Order: sequence, then structure tokens, then C-alpha cells
Amino acid sequence: AEALNLEDNTVLEAVEKGTATLSFELILRLASVIARHDPLPFIMRTARTYSPSIWRILDGWGIGRIPLTLEREREFVNILRRHDASRKISDEGFQHVLTITKGAFDMALHYVAEQEGIEDKLIREKKDKDAQNGQQKS
Repeated sequence: AEALNLEDNTVLEAVEKGTATLSFELILRLASVIARHDPLPFIMRTARTYSPSIWRILDGWGIGRIPLTLEREREFVNILRRHDASRKISDEGFQHVLTITKGAFDMALHYVAEQEGIEDKLIREKKDKDAQNGQQKS
């Protein structure tokens, strides 16, 4: 209670007993004390457990997918980081690698999304644009 600047610790006692829920402000204070270096998973778990109404709002906003997105981005960056040559090539060379990588990613994503029945807006827009360009050339 002291670390959270609470004058009265009855709120925490009530939460522990299950007779009260935590306010979002208190969840954020707890995260700053308990999970300073990685607060998001703590905030998510705490909101889900001790403040279900807040969790429903956060989950509706898609906050539950943030850790998954961050992990996927980290894995993607690690592909780049594991190659020393990527730090040594010229900017022009890197742009060439990036162009090839984008094409490969788009192709792989298109294939997997099609397999899983998911439509990717970016791929669909590109496909529509390519189709329009093909009609204009005819």
C-alpha cells in the first residue's frame, strides 16, 4: 500500500478477498512497482483477473494480441540480426535485399492466408491494382 501511495490498504484487502475490483489507475500503479521492466503482460493478467469489465474493454480494443504481435516482430528482426553481412552491406544493397524480402513475405503470406481462409487487405489491393493495370495495357 505504501509503495502505491495508498492511504488506506482496505482496497487491496478487498481485492484479495474478491469483494472489490481494481481501478485501471491502481493496475497501472501496481505495474510500475511490480513489473517495471515488462508492464504490459502484468497489466493484462491483472485486469483480466481483478477487473473483468476493464479487461473486456481492453480486449475489445485488441490489446490481448499486442504481446503476440511484439513476439512476431522480434522474431522477424532476429532474422536480420543473425546475419553480420546485413550490417556491412551498402544502403543500396540493403534496399535491394529489402525489396526481395518484401516480395518473398508477400508471396508467403498470400499462400498461408489463402490456406487459412484469411483475406489480407494489402494483398487484395495490390491484386486489384495489378488487374487494373493489366486491363489498361490491353
